[in-house]
Amino acid sequence: DTQRHLLSRGQRPTYHHHLTMNGFGNYGGGDLDGLQQFAGQQAQQQPQNAYLQQQQQTQQLYTDGAYNPRVGGNGLAYNSTHAAFLPAGTTTTTQATNNAFQQHATPSSAASAHLTHLQQPQQPSHRSHHHHRAAAVARKSQAPPKFPSAASVVSSHDPNDVMFNKFLAHTQHRATTARNATSSGGGEPFQAYSSAAAEAARKGNADQWLETISIKVSGIALEPLTGAEVLSRVRKETDNVVTRYLPCVDFLVACQQELRQGLAAATQKRLVRHAYRDCMTPKEFFRRYIDPLHQKFLSRNQTLMEKEVLSSAVKEIRRLQDDARRVEYQGAEVMKNTFLGGMKDGESWGLRKWLSRQGGALKICNDIECILGACQKLDRSLETTRKLADRLRPLAKQSLSRLKNDVPSSYQEVSTAHPYLPFFHRLESALRGLANFDPEDDDVICIDDDDEIEEEKKKAAAVAAVKRDPPPSSSLPPAKRPKHAPSDDEDSVVEILDISSFVPKGKSIGKGPVVEDGDWICTQCPMVNPSDTTRCCMCGASKSGEQGASSLSGTATGFGDFESLEDAIGGSLWSSRASSPLESPLVTTTNDMVDRLETLATSFDQGTHITFRPAFHPEGFWDDANQYASVLRLFVGILCAPECSRFFVNPTDMSGLRPYRNVVKHPLGFADIFSALVPAASASGSYGSGNLASVPSLSNWNMWKGMDLLQAIDLVIVNHLAYIGKEKTRDRSQTNKLRKILWDGIHNVLDLHCGKNNTENRRNWTPTRRGETSGFVIKKSK
Repeated sequence: DTQRHLLSRGQRPTYHHHLTMNGFGNYGGGDLDGLQQFAGQQAQQQPQNAYLQQQQQTQQLYTDGAYNPRVGGNGLAYNSTHAAFLPAGTTTTTQATNNAFQQHATPSSAASAHLTHLQQPQQPSHRSHHHHRAAAVARKSQAPPKFPSAASVVSSHDPNDVMFNKFLAHTQHRATTARNATSSGGGEPFQAYSSAAAEAARKGNADQWLETISIKVSGIALEPLTGAEVLSRVRKETDNVVTRYLPCVDFLVACQQELRQGLAAATQKRLVRHAYRDCMTPKEFFRRYIDPLHQKFLSRNQTLMEKEVLSSAVKEIRRLQDDARRVEYQGAEVMKNTFLGGMKDGESWGLRKWLSRQGGALKICNDIECILGACQKLDRSLETTRKLADRLRPLAKQSLSRLKNDVPSSYQEVSTAHPYLPFFHRLESALRGLANFDPEDDDVICIDDDDEIEEEKKKAAAVAAVKRDPPPSSSLPPAKRPKHAPSDDEDSVVEILDISSFVPKGKSIGKGPVVEDGDWICTQCPMVNPSDTTRCCMCGASKSGEQGASSLSGTATGFGDFESLEDAIGGSLWSSRASSPLESPLVTTTNDMVDRLETLATSFDQGTHITFRPAFHPEGFWDDANQYASVLRLFVGILCAPECSRFFVNPTDMSGLRPYRNVVKHPLGFADIFSALVPAASASGSYGSGNLASVPSLSNWNMWKGMDLLQAIDLVIVNHLAYIGKEKTRDRSQTNKLRKILWDGIHNVLDLHCGKNNTENRRNWTPTRRGETSGFVIKKSK
């Protein structure tokens, strides 16, 4: 009757709780009409008293000590909104709502409380917080009512209610789980430990046996290390593989792939005003592909790498970007190669060198190799050695697995020239050695070459064997098969009856008298010369009147045996060498030239050149003391370059080519330029007039003038290009590299003093760059 009376009046009590609970233990919300229909259906399905009793038991369990910390129980509050257990004392909006509901409900009016609970409509989340705050204020101002215990409510519920039994069992299980988590976690069921906290806990609970181990690792520390220190260092270095080396490798691989694709896109040709041009200018290529690389590396690894290591790596990337920007005038491909770098003379440069420095692989390899060598010297019969190995192996195996999985397989291949990645194979070998370290196995032999390297060697040997083996006879046509006698046998024994000399009868190979046919042996070398020659064909020693005697008297230009050859080529083979200034005892090698030129450059730096250098009016840009010193040092750099051969110092005829003087118009060498500045016959401190006495056709050039000196150096290189021809050979490639050194140095000096925008000065101060087919360089037939 009370239920029907309240529903017929349609009153809305002002209780602040928007959650509803039906007979099945589910929480939800609804409007007044739907809830009234639900209440009517429940009243028809079961007697009114049993229905109200069940709802009272369910609501009482919800508000009793099993959930409410104010009444007692396990000290946990149930958050009905998020379905989670919270520690005691935690205040939520739902808990405030539950307390507000308790203030208006009494055990004697359970039906009214339940109906009021059903009549309260669901409020939106942005509106319900106001009611929660109001309810919390009301709860503080009133004393909480007392309710029956949870045990009495549970004992009085209907044992045949299956849904209620499931709800009760689930509630008790959640409460027990939360209680166990609270007791084991020191009052906080979910506690997240940081890496620092974990390290502190590890140090606090360190195994005592680790402190008893003493390992002498001379490559790392002067004093012996304990087992804990060794374990900590291995853990640190294996972590650096993942947090330092692999991110740098990933950046190198990504840059190589991205810049190669970008270069292909930038160099695609498009038709612009009846001419094909690249799709991107070098500046656009730099701005799009190279300039953002440091920011990409920073954003990707700022949560992985240490701050100092990351800052140093980004700084080096910025420096590589600046190097690439300086060669912008040479094109996009040169910018890409300058940034990526590679190997030259066994040393890395560019981004490859950046990986060697910032990846930290060298230190990782050294530490792991030193620790592995020290651990192998420990007493293998001790239990502590076995336990230490059990601790070290998992660390190395994990890092080795990451190293093999994260690095692309194409970069793990074995190269005959140099490894694709710096320190990769050494790091892999060190980690594998530590991962396989087992004191119980006495027969372990550490081999640096892994299985993959051995397989590559076997494959290479198999390929070489296939190339060496002749084709089988069965594969050849019958006409070309070798014919063997019936008695031939590969395994037959051949008996040696006698050994005869290769010298025909009547000849002698000793140093005795001349043989009958007149051949003679030079006493200066073991050459056997024919009787119709008067000089040794190998050393040039002359044949004396006495048999077996010889003499080295005479000059190189006195060889009568080569007169016909000299006439055929139109000149003497030895004339240029006889007139070479390098035959002076004062200047005999390129090193002497370098030393004298360095002294000369120092004089210009100190301003003492005015005592020996002639004055020129007007004085050009390259005649200034600082610029002229730069030219001299550029000359020294060219002389010291590995591409600079003897031909550039003193040009001579080359085998298979026309005479040098018949091709070039001004046969000039570096020795001629040096002699114009420092005459070979002069004492130390004496200098020449600067005129090229050996090349009269260049009498208007003076080597004390910077512009003339640069053009003379370039002319020597261009002469060689014109002499060897346009065929692509190694000699031509090295000559082009040598010329590139010269012009790169010229452009660097111009960039330093006049910049790239001052085109007028650059045009006036840039020397003439002649081609190898120019009429000034070669002799052209009329």
